[in-house]
Amino acid sequence: MATDGIYLYLYISSANGGMFKIGTGKGASLAGKIYLYSSVNKQEDVSWIFLNNHLYVRASSSPLGQLEILCPNSFKQQGTLQLFCPDVFGHPSLQIVNRNYPLLTDGEFIYIIGKKLYNQKVII
Repeated sequence: MATDGIYLYLYISSANGGMFKIGTGKGASLAGKIYLYSSVNKQEDVSWIFLNNHLYVRASSSPLGQLEILCPNSFKQQGTLQLFCPDVFGHPSLQIVNRNYPLLTDGEFIYIIGKKLYNQKVII
């Protein structure tokens, strides 16, 4: 789920799923009204956020660190964004561990949560 404060954006990732833009009752929207729908035919892990009038989508089928940029009024792709996070994606072991990282925003920046691996000698 993502929101812009007026609409709720819901992504249901399944064979019969879809992307939904639903009114919250704020602004000029009607609570529960579906303003936009687009079908999706893949079952995959997806995370998305709303930021600066765009939806940023991380899908497990996309290359690691790549986000799709969608228009919130049509769900049409407007471009892609490649994240540069060598501490999270820089090694094959890290890529496996962080494959399905979540996206977060504070309304100004995009954040991800990932794990770092440390090699440390253990003295027994």
